[in-house]
Amino acid sequence: MFPYITLFGREIAVYAIMALCGIFAAGITACRKAKLAGFDDTGMIRMLLAAGAGAFAGGHILYAAIHFRFIPFLLKAPGLDALLMRTGLLFSGQIFYGGLLGGIAAGCLYGSGKFKKTLPAVCDITSPVIPLFHFFGRIGCFGAGCCYGIEHRPGVTFFRAIIPQANFVSRLPVQLIEAGFNIFLFFLLSRIERAASLDVRRSAPGIMAHLKGKILFLYLLFYPLGRFFLEFFRGDEYRGIWGPLSTSQWISVFLVPAAVLGLVMPRKKSPGLVVLLGPKHSGKTSTGKILADLLAVPFYDLDTLVENKTGESPRALYSRGENIFRSAEYETLKAFLETTTETRSAAKRQVVLATGGGIIDNKKSVTLLSGGCLKIYLEADVETAWKRISSGPLPAFLDRENPKESHRVLHERRAKDYKAFADITVPVESKTPEETAREISVLF
Repeated sequence: MFPYITLFGREIAVYAIMALCGIFAAGITACRKAKLAGFDDTGMIRMLLAAGAGAFAGGHILYAAIHFRFIPFLLKAPGLDALLMRTGLLFSGQIFYGGLLGGIAAGCLYGSGKFKKTLPAVCDITSPVIPLFHFFGRIGCFGAGCCYGIEHRPGVTFFRAIIPQANFVSRLPVQLIEAGFNIFLFFLLSRIERAASLDVRRSAPGIMAHLKGKILFLYLLFYPLGRFFLEFFRGDEYRGIWGPLSTSQWISVFLVPAAVLGLVMPRKKSPGLVVLLGPKHSGKTSTGKILADLLAVPFYDLDTLVENKTGESPRALYSRGENIFRSAEYETLKAFLETTTETRSAAKRQVVLATGGGIIDNKKSVTLLSGGCLKIYLEADVETAWKRISSGPLPAFLDRENPKESHRVLHERRAKDYKAFADITVPVESKTPEETAREISVLF
């Protein structure tokens, strides 16, 4: 049985505090998962900020839209001060669905440019944190007394709710019920997202693999179904009632079939070629071999392919002139792509290719890799890279008089180009090749 509760204090502050808790919990969870998956956590923060701005705008816009009948009152304002005050009142509230749709639109718009081909994987990471944020938001609603439930005994009695109609009546704490539903969705979607990632990497993927890249659609199916039912127990009619259903129920009616359509559509085929980029001794070959084993796909090393094709090692070719080596590298890569395209298409599986450390300087080779593949940059800082390179014979392209400084200049220039060219950047500091490979394998 729910006890009778008298709420005192500054209810608006309670809502604000819980909203901030939700923002931090969702943001930290999303960034942590993004970093573990090899995504740029700074890019994730910016995507979340874009989504937050879209959610803020969308929630207020939908609130104003369902109160459109007050627009004539707005237009009749006697002066600028009155106009601004009435406009503020019109946009003073928020509707969750408006914030949800606005946040998804803004987040995906930013993510489509930042994360490119990996946006579905990023959405898989961020989708479970939506109900996590909403969990804290609904507890804040309970503390503020908004979004209240129908009259019900036993129930909760508010005395200082921000909505006067909620006060002095025993009400069903629908906010807490929805909070419980949201935290359940968070754990459920997180588990499904993990299971789908594991399943898709098997040699014979099962039904869970189909959900990879579709966790957002799954959320847009589960939440509207629950929300539609919970709306029958809401008592705050100011949110908009249209005929037999509320605003949120009508939106749920449209979202459910759209989510089902998204779920049944064939999953976008993963890139057939996974290319590992990075400086010399960043672990491309060792990481690539382990990654290929995890994905049960073939692995190739471009330097080895060059040597097999020309009969000379890359070092020997480079000693005869950089242009000679770059030409051999380009021709080998071109031949490799031509001969493996049909094989990859028939097998419908990935092929992992580790490139040479300076391929970013080979503009013709870079052009070959511009489309149709997933480019992953293994990022090592300049000091780590120098320790690895200086442990053996120094490459011919370094200045013999000051090799460390020439390496630093070259490394920093190439790092900038690699980051701009790659789809994903994966830091490799303090990680074994196996740890790095497992991070990357989460994408597939």
